[in-house]
Amino acid sequence: MRSRTTLIAVCIGSILLFGACLRGFALDRSDVRLISYHHSATVGVDEIHLDDDRLGVILKRFEEPASDISAISIEGDIVPTVNGKARIDFVSPEHNVTREVTYVGFLVPEWCQGLLDVLPEFMCAARGYIELIRQPPALLSQWGMKRDTGYVILGRTSLETPVTVVNDAPTDVRVETLPSSGMTFRLPAPIDSALRGAPTEIREAARLTSWLYSQAVRSGPAPRPYDQFLKLPLHQRVASVQAGDDAVMCAGFRDLWLAAAASSPMMGPVRHVGGYAFSPGLGDIISFSHAVAEFWVESLQKWVLIDPWFGFSLKREGEYLGVSDLADARGKVGGIEVVPLVPMIKRFSLNQDRQDFWEHFTTTVVQVAPKLDEPTFSNIYQPGYLQYFRSIEFGRAIGSYGEPIYEGTSLGSQVRPRPSAESR
Repeated sequence: MRSRTTLIAVCIGSILLFGACLRGFALDRSDVRLISYHHSATVGVDEIHLDDDRLGVILKRFEEPASDISAISIEGDIVPTVNGKARIDFVSPEHNVTREVTYVGFLVPEWCQGLLDVLPEFMCAARGYIELIRQPPALLSQWGMKRDTGYVILGRTSLETPVTVVNDAPTDVRVETLPSSGMTFRLPAPIDSALRGAPTEIREAARLTSWLYSQAVRSGPAPRPYDQFLKLPLHQRVASVQAGDDAVMCAGFRDLWLAAAASSPMMGPVRHVGGYAFSPGLGDIISFSHAVAEFWVESLQKWVLIDPWFGFSLKREGEYLGVSDLADARGKVGGIEVVPLVPMIKRFSLNQDRQDFWEHFTTTVVQVAPKLDEPTFSNIYQPGYLQYFRSIEFGRAIGSYGEPIYEGTSLGSQVRPRPSAESR
């Protein structure tokens, strides 16, 4: 009798240990790759290949994004594995739905299929999850965008993803002549006071951002090819987005700031930075991304982040942060503070036929700035700010070092030395 009891105890213990080991065996990004992706107007099909070919997928739909995915119970049917592929099938919202819908695919051991109601949850616990944010065509049309199939965007994931970096990426921004309105514009008093004692480059970065936001700018998809827009002189590009003839989003506005900053005698080198929230991506499925910039501060001997679109820089314990600092700070946001560089954010949008304004708002930086390490669920899903920097593209530095600026103007030629490679 004792031996039978011992044998039963050993078997139970082995099962529990096996289940615990499975739970602890988390996937990383290299374990998952997209086999194919197709999205029609009504049905989306995602096929995700997993290296061990022994996982299934439980898919859950949420009208509102879940605040804590890891806490969601995973009871449900596992989508059968097809030809060695863990497959996600989901029916998307119809055309007339004007909100985002969230799907979460939980990756679980295939052998759990049909046993979720019997086995303890920890034995069939998900080894990972991938969040998919669905933006239907009707929602996009409200933003002046037309796409018959809508978009699916990669959201949060439990997959371990190392930070990837690309350096010296080509840039379309060039050194130009700063418009007279940009040269004479004064730093607004509240920002002037808040930045008193800050390095010259930081105050100038704030002045140029405040100048670009001195009038409301049109936000939305560009009505003309971007390369055509870039051919206009800087003063015409600024006037055009303020008049509503052209529109910009974070990248276009960032490029306006870069052109102005690269042309300012008060700035050193500047460069574009692109951040992507899911790295590497899954085929053609879009990743959340954001466009920011950095500028070299000589007295600090470092690159400093500026987010022209949201109008801020970041500091931690009194030190201005660069994008590399943000990549290292994921999950450790304590002490990071937003430093407003403009008194107000002013934007407006037009509908597709430009007959009327559908949005016009003026707000403070603090009100519009995203949360640092957790998603924001307002009108649209917005990932935590630090999540943008899983994959980083640093542009080639441009600006006033090593080349004349304002040549032929009353300001004369000024040349700044290129910072050494070690200092960068």
